[in-house]
Amino acid sequence: MISMTFDQFWTRVSNYIARRIGVGLDDLADVDLWDYYSPEPEDAEFWKQAVRDAAEHAMSEQDGVDDDIMSLF
Repeated sequence: MISMTFDQFWTRVSNYIARRIGVGLDDLADVDLWDYYSPEPEDAEFWKQAVRDAAEHAMSEQDGVDDDIMSLF
């Protein structure tokens, strides 16, 4: 089981997005990622999926994101 602070989770989501489009969460409009985070220890697969889901959510909430960018997630 892996414990992660929200800041660590946020950083992983930001890095996931940056690897795909070249900018991270700091460069995007604010989105709420709390629904994807767990304060409890979880297994690695949970965290991988949570990061992917949070990144996809963050991108889907941005104005003007086209289908080509969303296909990266």
